Amino acid sequence: MLFGKEVPWRRLEGMSFSMYSAEELRKLSVKTITNSRFLDAVGNVAPSGLYDLALGPADNKEVCSTCCQNFNTCPGHLGHVELPLPVYNPLFFDKLYLLIRGSCLACHTLTCPRAAIHLLLNQLKLVDHGAMQEVYQLEQLLSQSFFSTILACCPVGGTLTWFCVCFCQIKHLVEKKCSLINSFWSVQMKTRNLSSLLPPGFFLKCLFSGLEESTGSKKGDQVFCPELFFLELLVVTPSRYRPINRLGDQMFTNGQTVNMQAVMKDCSVIRKLLALIAGEKYTEEAEVINVNESSRKQTDQTFLSGVPGQTLTDKLYNMWIRLQSHVNIVFDSDMDKLMTEKYPGIRQILEKKDGLFRKHMMGKRVDYAARSVICPDMYIGTNEIGIPMVFATKLTYPQPVTPWNVKELRQAVINGPNVHPGASMVINEDGRRTILSAGNLAQREAVAKELLTPSPGPHKMPMKIVNRHIKNGDVLLLNRQPTLHRPSIQAHCARILPGEKVLRLHYANCKAYNADFDGDEMNAHFPQSELGRAEAYMLVSTDQQYLVPKDGKPLAGLIQDHMVSGTRMTIRGCFFTRDQYTELVYRGLTDRPGRVKLLPPAILKPQRLWTGKQVVSTLLLNVIPEKAVPLNLVGKSKIPSKAWIQLPPRSAPGYKPDSMCDSQVVIRQGELLVGVLDKAHYGSSAYGLVHCCYELYGGETSGKLLSCLARLFTAYLQLYRGFTLGVEDILVKPGALQAAFNLPSNVDQAEAQSRWQDAHLNPDQKDFSMADHKFKEVANQVNNDINKVCMPIGLHTSFPDNNLQLMVQSGAKGSTVNTMQISCLLGQIELEGRRPPPMPSGKFLPCFQPYDPSPGAGGFVSGRFLTGIKPQEFFFHCMAGREGLVDTAVKTSRSGYLQRCVIKHLEGLVVQYDLTVRDSDGSVVQFLYGEDGLDIPKTQFLQPRQFPFIEDNYEVIKRSQGLDEILARLDPQTASNHFAAIQRWKTKRDVACPRRGAFLLFSQKKLAKLKQLELEAPPGATRDPAVLQLVQQWLDLDEAGRSKYCRKSSRCPEPSLGLLRPDVCFGSVSENFHSITEKYLQSRGSESEDSVDTHSLKLIIIQSSIIKPLNIHKYKKQYIFAVLQKKTHIVQGGFFGFFLKCTNR
Repeated sequence: MLFGKEVPWRRLEGMSFSMYSAEELRKLSVKTITNSRFLDAVGNVAPSGLYDLALGPADNKEVCSTCCQNFNTCPGHLGHVELPLPVYNPLFFDKLYLLIRGSCLACHTLTCPRAAIHLLLNQLKLVDHGAMQEVYQLEQLLSQSFFSTILACCPVGGTLTWFCVCFCQIKHLVEKKCSLINSFWSVQMKTRNLSSLLPPGFFLKCLFSGLEESTGSKKGDQVFCPELFFLELLVVTPSRYRPINRLGDQMFTNGQTVNMQAVMKDCSVIRKLLALIAGEKYTEEAEVINVNESSRKQTDQTFLSGVPGQTLTDKLYNMWIRLQSHVNIVFDSDMDKLMTEKYPGIRQILEKKDGLFRKHMMGKRVDYAARSVICPDMYIGTNEIGIPMVFATKLTYPQPVTPWNVKELRQAVINGPNVHPGASMVINEDGRRTILSAGNLAQREAVAKELLTPSPGPHKMPMKIVNRHIKNGDVLLLNRQPTLHRPSIQAHCARILPGEKVLRLHYANCKAYNADFDGDEMNAHFPQSELGRAEAYMLVSTDQQYLVPKDGKPLAGLIQDHMVSGTRMTIRGCFFTRDQYTELVYRGLTDRPGRVKLLPPAILKPQRLWTGKQVVSTLLLNVIPEKAVPLNLVGKSKIPSKAWIQLPPRSAPGYKPDSMCDSQVVIRQGELLVGVLDKAHYGSSAYGLVHCCYELYGGETSGKLLSCLARLFTAYLQLYRGFTLGVEDILVKPGALQAAFNLPSNVDQAEAQSRWQDAHLNPDQKDFSMADHKFKEVANQVNNDINKVCMPIGLHTSFPDNNLQLMVQSGAKGSTVNTMQISCLLGQIELEGRRPPPMPSGKFLPCFQPYDPSPGAGGFVSGRFLTGIKPQEFFFHCMAGREGLVDTAVKTSRSGYLQRCVIKHLEGLVVQYDLTVRDSDGSVVQFLYGEDGLDIPKTQFLQPRQFPFIEDNYEVIKRSQGLDEILARLDPQTASNHFAAIQRWKTKRDVACPRRGAFLLFSQKKLAKLKQLELEAPPGATRDPAVLQLVQQWLDLDEAGRSKYCRKSSRCPEPSLGLLRPDVCFGSVSENFHSITEKYLQSRGSESEDSVDTHSLKLIIIQSSIIKPLNIHKYKKQYIFAVLQKKTHIVQGGFFGFFLKCTNR
């Protein structure tokens, strides 16, 4: 924060907390509350009651008697209730209990060792100086000084002074201080070993760090005051914070007021008892109505009968305990476990999700939002959300009136608030608001005519604003709770659906929100500013959230029915007539403007027919941007190649199973030539068709492709080929199912039972675990053998005619385990990784014999769902199902709380403009995001296995990224020459980093010859004469002779990224990535006529790395925009971070 020179300001050096004393509370209080009644007989506020006007007005009709202000301006004033007897402070009762337990009742000193007290005091002083490292070392150091003497003048000061010199303040000091104090409470205050000479008051001040009270000593020192353990009075909060809830003619008192009233009633009874004990009659000073003496005696007898106890002393003691309980409830209602009728205390009002902080401060209810149940709709776009009409007429946007939109806004004003598209309000230039009447057409027409007419008087705004209804194309922020990751909030464009009642969501977004349609509800927020709308359109749109930030994998994808339909449509033998072909293309491209490109038929005679692959290809060619080059793709489908094999293949030269079936997907120039499209290409799978379109053409194209494919596959199921399952799909051929698993015939039943019993009764469970493990191994082996025979070759109907197998193999729903349990057997039931444990009687279930060694008794289910399972097997199966449900429920709550804690600790981390990750206080957490500055979603196609895809789409990337223009602005030779110099250096030297210099090479060559000459040492010399002569010869060398040795001993040139900027010098990448690129180019072998030449391919691979650099803030902004003018979104991370990571620097 910047201050001017004339503005005085001070720097905050510290902060301390303390407890108000009773005298201070009496001074802060404006009223002593003595009347337990709320209202008098007339219905007005009772004087000296809990809603006395001195505490502030509790209603809009009242005025505060203290400050004479109304409800809106009065801040509220404190009152207090005088307690007749002191009670314990509930907040410090646990500490008081430990303090008494750790003190001597005779001399009133602490019983813990004196050394422990001094150790804690000095550790707290070190923490105050920020010396965290020395806190751990001090225990061993000070223990020697403390245990060697018991004098008060032990050499602690010098040691402490040595430790506390020039230590800087660091974070987490408060947590460390609390941990030290808590450990002392738990360890030292439970035993009575030694008597301390230290006064407890001085030591308690340190135990309650920050809780300081002034006792008014002569020197003004702040010492610990034990009065905080007790309460003499109770503070009454202002009336505005305890409002009376009114419903019609009935009034409902606030829960805090009820708790206070209970305390006041107890105080009244205790005062009466004290008066009776003292031999006096109690008279209420606050009573207004005079009563006679007989009625007073009647009242006394009545209140005595309601107090438990035989004598007055017993009744007083019981009432004192009741008063303590009611005071506890005022602070924390959970402290009293016996009372059933109690209202929330102060702690309950503040803590947890329904507390004031999390409910009203951290998250509030907002306007311009909607919440409803969601239902699926595959006919809207993936970036759209269906809005029912009831929401469309309530959600409005403040639209400024201009000459360009005045016609539309006038019609909206005339339509009014109940007709869509309409408007609900008009805001004039001076701030006045005109609410449009639903039944007054003349008023709406008059307002509509004056939209461009300036209002008289001073203007706050340059133009009028119309709160118009939401319309098609407006952006909405959609959110489903729990919001566990960034894509849980995405922006959708509104699609108004007049006949609907709920929100309608596309199937492709279910994974991002973790949503299903069994009653889930979602929130829709309508941004109210142009800046918010721009951010929603450009940054938060579902088209831009296709890749999950966690690992860069696709997040959006089609599900279930679309998988089956797409596989059926693209399989061999699926043909359509011209009418069917055009009908399906029209269904898929419903929202496409302009002409549609159609493909010629695949079969001309005897009838013109189009294949299902051509229908998908037509959609793909029309979705791709008009001037873009169609993509090329070679990939695999989810259905494996072995699933297509009906019979064992005949041996033939050149036979390749992968290339002779539909598991290999080939797309050339945007046309699907070979293969079946399933979950691997339009589901949420990496490197599929939709993922490749996202990488080449952007998120808008991939979103349109998903929307068109969803409509196409839905139309194919509805019009031509439905999908169902029958019993024929789960039947197994006769003889395929093996016999059930039984013990070998050579095993004696009695012997196996005896060994099993010995292992179970043995205290050492090693033998039992080993036997259980052996049972599992044999059971799993038999289970696998049966499944191999039955699945899938043993099925009555094989893939792809088997609908269940088609559903599983295409990724629509289910797994191989489900099909095995339906058609074969359930297998061994496991609980926590082991077989079901036996009961103490040795039986696995009451219906089995003790220690029965048969597989069925140990949880092996030989039955299947097709024919049914036995009751015992069903019980075992339910045991496993119950375990899964319990695990899910427990993990959900624990993982949710853990994630909340992690997010609350990390919410302050921000990537700053210098690319460092810093906390909220500016401390550096990482110098680069993730230690490498890498943006994971931008590196998916820079893996070596994806280089063929880059090669196949050379022209697509070249045109879409404007590579020719970028290469013209870069230096193409400097980085290439640098890598060549590195390569030359490596070819001449065996060691990458030799530890030798020019003089070392010179000495290795000359020293041996000089030692053979046996030179005489000069007088006074201590070194070898040969060495002295060698040094002299090196100094006498000229520059040419010395440079020869310097060249031989030169070090390897610095890495390219350390010297050359990648956005200026083309090819400045890491050595690791450079070697990967060169290795791939060398492995391509001989090039065909149609393939891209090596030089061009190298350009496209390396340049792809520079197209998406990270937020390079230190370079000139105009140059970055010139280089990256074809890439509109520059995301932090990029390929530049990938190269940094490859260098392992």
